[in-house]
Amino acid sequence: MTRSALVCVAVLAVATTTLEATPSRYKKWLNEDVVYLITAGERVEFLKLKTDEQRDRFIERFWLDRDPPPGAPQHDTQAEHYRRIAFANEHFATTSGKPGWKTARGYIYIIWGPPDEITPYSNGTQYMPWPFEHWHYRHVEGFSEDIHFLFEDPGRKGDYVLGANWLPLQYFNSGPAIRVATRVEEQNLVTRIEPIYPVLAKWAHVQGTVRLSVVIGKDGRVLKIKRVSGPRSLAGAARDAVRQWVYKPILLNWEAVEVHTTVDVNFSLPAK
Repeated sequence: MTRSALVCVAVLAVATTTLEATPSRYKKWLNEDVVYLITAGERVEFLKLKTDEQRDRFIERFWLDRDPPPGAPQHDTQAEHYRRIAFANEHFATTSGKPGWKTARGYIYIIWGPPDEITPYSNGTQYMPWPFEHWHYRHVEGFSEDIHFLFEDPGRKGDYVLGANWLPLQYFNSGPAIRVATRVEEQNLVTRIEPIYPVLAKWAHVQGTVRLSVVIGKDGRVLKIKRVSGPRSLAGAARDAVRQWVYKPILLNWEAVEVHTTVDVNFSLPAK
């Protein structure tokens, strides 16, 4: 076995052991309650925590970070999130026993809330003979206007899946690639390589977030990278890491397409 393979095995073993050692109520929070919200970096950070007190502080900060900024319409993000989970479990659970939060409709509802319009076709149509639903969002803050989803039930068992010709994300044409919002594309990340902190930047105590404009190819691999903002001394390390990332391909009308998105790579030094 190569050295890199041994390292991968060791990292996986540590991650698995850390998760196994996490109390059950925190496992549920991580793998069910916030599975659609938490980022890969936040998940790694949470699994490193050793005490319940640290985990509780992390959860408190997690929700505070997601509350609306000053000047925006205020609401309790945590309370609204759990209301959506409860609604999804009540209305979208399947006859096969799958809880509503795990379904395609539950996912969209939890992420984006109730749509402005739902048009059910319980008997199908001549073009689609099984039940389906058309959801329409007029506006999603931070994404786009006029977003549509089609949920199909080809098995007629109440287990609706996202239609193959519809995307579970905001998109619009931007030259040869489809533009996808950062938080949505994070959900499609399969392989993430963490950056190596540049030695000179460490000595100079340079920290910050490097934002990159990225084009992802049809095979899910990164094709192009361009720095948008952030410390220049960290940009090279950020590009080297992101260039190795792999995403699930995005399908549009049954065909894989190139995707244009932005990626944030964070660099921080331990507090003295």
